[in-house]
Amino acid sequence: MNQRQLCLGLVMCCSSVLTPCQAETALPSEADFFAPLPIVISASRLAQPLSEAPAAVSVIDREMIEASGFTQIADLLRLAPGFQVGLSTVNNITAVTYHGQADALPRRMEVLVDGHSVYTSLFSVDWHDLGVTLADVDRIEVVRGSNSPTYGSNAFIATINIITRPRYADRGWYAQATLGSNATRQGTLRHVGKLGSADYRLSLGYDQSDNFPGRNDEQLLRTLNLRAWQDLSDTDALEIQLGARNGPIGRGGDDLMFNPLGEKLGVNQVDANRQQVRWSRVLSAGRDTSVQFYHQRRHEQDDATAGLLSDLLHVAPAVIPFLFPGHVDEVIRSGLFDNTDERYDLEWQLNDASDDRLQWVAGAGVRLSRSQSLMQFGRTDFVRNLGKRVFADMQYRLAEGWLLNASGMLEQSDTLDPALSYRLALNHSLRPNQTLRASVTRAVRDSGLFSNNMAMGLHFSNGDPINLVGYSPGGLEPEVMLAWELGWLGNWFDRRLSLDLKAFREEIRHEVIAMPGLAPEPISDGALILGNGPGVNITGLEGQLQYRPSPRDLASLQFSLADADDRFDPASTGRASEAGRTPHLTLSLLLAHTFSHDIQLSLGYYHIDEMRWQGAGEVAAGKLPVPAYDRVDMRLAKRFRWSAQDVLVELIAQNLGNHAYAEFRTDNQFDTRYFLRASVQFH
Repeated sequence: MNQRQLCLGLVMCCSSVLTPCQAETALPSEADFFAPLPIVISASRLAQPLSEAPAAVSVIDREMIEASGFTQIADLLRLAPGFQVGLSTVNNITAVTYHGQADALPRRMEVLVDGHSVYTSLFSVDWHDLGVTLADVDRIEVVRGSNSPTYGSNAFIATINIITRPRYADRGWYAQATLGSNATRQGTLRHVGKLGSADYRLSLGYDQSDNFPGRNDEQLLRTLNLRAWQDLSDTDALEIQLGARNGPIGRGGDDLMFNPLGEKLGVNQVDANRQQVRWSRVLSAGRDTSVQFYHQRRHEQDDATAGLLSDLLHVAPAVIPFLFPGHVDEVIRSGLFDNTDERYDLEWQLNDASDDRLQWVAGAGVRLSRSQSLMQFGRTDFVRNLGKRVFADMQYRLAEGWLLNASGMLEQSDTLDPALSYRLALNHSLRPNQTLRASVTRAVRDSGLFSNNMAMGLHFSNGDPINLVGYSPGGLEPEVMLAWELGWLGNWFDRRLSLDLKAFREEIRHEVIAMPGLAPEPISDGALILGNGPGVNITGLEGQLQYRPSPRDLASLQFSLADADDRFDPASTGRASEAGRTPHLTLSLLLAHTFSHDIQLSLGYYHIDEMRWQGAGEVAAGKLPVPAYDRVDMRLAKRFRWSAQDVLVELIAQNLGNHAYAEFRTDNQFDTRYFLRASVQFH
């Protein structure tokens, strides 16, 4: 029996033989918020139990985070059905995608930290630069499916909301240190307390590692975070978040698109900061409003040069003015990651949950994104994109056991004509512990600032092109997706056992792709030209089975079976097939048990079928599919509880055994890694 048959057999057996034990209580207790069927806010901006959410949502809670033994936040997405994670040694960027169809810089998934987007206009989400430490993460809500009607263009295929620890948790000092393979040195120092009438959480983080020995992908990043809460009155509250991160990071590689001039482009300096202010007011029972503003800025300094242009072309310096009128010989910058990206976002929201039958949320926002990069855009000034949006979500109880959810967002930007994304979902309670959900979603993704302005390559200091390896003519159409979903959620034994199943079909149109062509430049020797492709259809079944028989036990199985179909003929178009870019089976299993004397043992198993990460290397260098792999992790932990401190010591092993597997690329070998982590919470 193969892995796919085993996975399906287990799911079908559980769904067919289990029977409900007792009905849910009418009013939720405190325990309900920590049960396997928690309250979520990311699917519709409304606080609702999973059974009422209009989309499939997975919650990676603190118990799973600790049991996994992961040392990086991005790895936690391996515990969500249908997600693939791969570390790219091309540019030291971690790629996280849902249902495949992505390159090293996935651009179709929204990632939020405490409600504000960390998506950048240049490189989607840099998981090194989230500005939050792993120890500060309370839970991650993963909306598995398009959520554009709720959060806009970036939430085209999925939404990840990273929620940090709550206001009153972990009072006092906390310290954590990690040592391990590949020169890993991590540290966290945190203090939670009060300053006058304000509550605050202050965290310092340190993250050093050499991800793959012999590659230029080392990093040393330092993080500072401050989150503060102030009750202004009985009805008004203010929340402030400040964050900064800086340090060197290696960006070397050998991909023709990302490093056209060699394997080692040097170590860059990253400086990032963010500020967020949120004011909220309770208007009446069940009604409140809020205004949120955030600003984020990220600068990476890459001082790599290609040398004198005359040396590159093997000509005398005096020949340069004849080849490039108006120019003389000069040193050419080749710092691909020399850039500045900045975003300003202002949003107003109104919530009304005062009626038991009708609940709704509405709001509007404006966002300015701007980026500057000589290597990416061939310009010394900033390119900008101003966008506006209005949104609304309504939840209406049609009758006993029937719930209708309708949401929509109207967006417009400098690169997007007014476009409407919407979702209609109908939830029906078959029994008190079983819910059936059907939904249809239309999502529109703004082709965006980068895709419409790209002129990637070598330029003179004033921005005039010399040789381009990537080019966009601009005016690209937005990507559009129609998605159908049929979901079923069941729970038994006082919610200690839960099963979430989802059958889906996603039809993506006008996808932005890169194809070989000629760019308008003095040396027209071929480039990758951005344009709109025909798209792809993805059909499949995915789910999550969780069993928590006691607070000391955890078993969580995640799986996704998916098939992608080309909407074009690869033979006649000359394009690589997209079918292999979605793995047929993605599977993960997390088991944990706490023995006496506070000793916990956990095991993680992760499998991804063969898949092809798309991108420049695939087109220009015949990139091979990444073979299927199986990975087993183990964590052994011991907790010491004293009157003034709680101490946790963990031994973590990743990819047990002697067999290295390929991640993202066939030559990117992930071997066995060991880590020792210790933390102490002072009361």
